[in-house]
Amino acid sequence: MRKRCIDFATSAQKKELIERVAENAFVLSQDAFGNYVVQYVLELGQSEASQAVIAQLAGHFAELSMQ
Repeated sequence: MRKRCIDFATSAQKKELIERVAENAFVLSQDAFGNYVVQYVLELGQSEASQAVIAQLAGHFAELSMQ
């Protein structure tokens, strides 16, 4: 559902949604559905958002890989 929100949002809304996902990437990555939203943001290829996601996940890769 959130992926669709990003797809159909205005430019300003899309920017806001992507920023919020990036800021909450670690928590979302632990959720069965939130994980897909984080992956989708990474697939968008926006450098700033991707860097923010990586910063949130840094140091947690081992923990996340066991879920």
